[in-house]
Amino acid sequence: MTKPNVVLILTDDQNAKTLWHMGRPTGSSVYAALIKAGTTFLNSFVVCPQCGPSRASLLTGQYPHNHGYYSNASAAPHNYQSLNETELLPVALQNAGYVTSLCGKYVNGHTLSDPIPVGWNDWHETVGGDYYNFQLNDNGAINSYSDDYLTDRVTAKAAEFINSRAGNDTPFFVSLGLPAPHAPFQAALKYKGKFGEAPAPRYPGWNAGDVSTKPAYVQAFNKFATISPSPVTWLNEVYRSQMESLMSVDEAIETVVGALAAAGKSQNTYIIFTSDNGTMGGEWRMPFNKVVPYEPSIEVPLIIAGPGVPVELTRSEIVSTLDVTHTIMDIAGAVPLSPLDGKSLLPLLATRAPVEFREYLLIEFMEDFMHGYPVPGTGQPAHILRAYSGLRGNRWKYISYNATGESEFYDLASDPYEQVNSTNASVKQSLAAMLAGVRSCVGNTCL
Repeated sequence: MTKPNVVLILTDDQNAKTLWHMGRPTGSSVYAALIKAGTTFLNSFVVCPQCGPSRASLLTGQYPHNHGYYSNASAAPHNYQSLNETELLPVALQNAGYVTSLCGKYVNGHTLSDPIPVGWNDWHETVGGDYYNFQLNDNGAINSYSDDYLTDRVTAKAAEFINSRAGNDTPFFVSLGLPAPHAPFQAALKYKGKFGEAPAPRYPGWNAGDVSTKPAYVQAFNKFATISPSPVTWLNEVYRSQMESLMSVDEAIETVVGALAAAGKSQNTYIIFTSDNGTMGGEWRMPFNKVVPYEPSIEVPLIIAGPGVPVELTRSEIVSTLDVTHTIMDIAGAVPLSPLDGKSLLPLLATRAPVEFREYLLIEFMEDFMHGYPVPGTGQPAHILRAYSGLRGNRWKYISYNATGESEFYDLASDPYEQVNSTNASVKQSLAAMLAGVRSCVGNTCL
């Protein structure tokens, strides 16, 4: 029997809550083609909430403390150079008989002029920038585009590759790395203004007046009322532009699904939709930060549709992007070329019943990171975001800051917005001991 195909659709900086507001006024492809046709994971997290190390974790199936890519700003050896390209996911898939295609963003640190990495049969890389004036490395030729929208162009490249597989039983893997809703927050012209004057969401903790129980780096952020010009107008504009940019992502899903149908591949293809990290949107006075361990930063959408996957199902098990890598390997029958730190999601895709999957997930950011204040014109200084490691469970969440000795501890059952540090000393002590035991885990010891 022919092995299944896999299409991975990876957005950039997509907060998980935006999933439920995606779609064009005429209807939502993400709902019709994915949510209604597959399984949605309600507790899906990245293990490191920043583009570079998170994408490296998808390529390796490993935590940053194992693959060595610590942050977007890290110097060698803790940047893109830490990755052994001969051991990454696409090489394992090629070894298992797959042809592979990269359309869109790859991983921070790889440039258009760099050699095409091993493991890819088809290559159309972008490194970001303006959504309307961009370049792609198209299989070695660097081409400039000024009359097209970036999301549309890389989606068309993916569709062309899928169309080329019609009548060919060789299984394929497509990584479609879409730019939205990452800065510079540019919607396609046809979708600009579709969200009108909608304000950015105001969740508990938004622009909080009291941050005295938060670590010192959070306390360093000023309340918006003291900043001129106010970030509130900027946040509203960013939110609307982001949501309008995601309308093109919704259209991209429709294009991919249509290409699979036209090529006769619909019944034997898994579609996986997720993001490389979430973002803050004003919570705890942080406008559009990522990196930090709070829920809006680490939580991402995850939907899987495909052969035998339960439809219109939501699951609450704690899962991660490391599990996505392991799952793709299992779908392909591929042999990992280095230890995998996650778990396969296939047991969760084989039943509608609850499954005991994982009690806690390790999250980490390996070194302090200097983050520029993103709101233009305010004159606010950059902030140091502190390195940390932590555990995220169904109820409890514990974060320990590596250099300062500070910690945070939340009962998410009663405090889902992380507003009050719990006083349950016995559970906190237990989680601190557990965290100490997994900070340097490898493979199965990470579970």
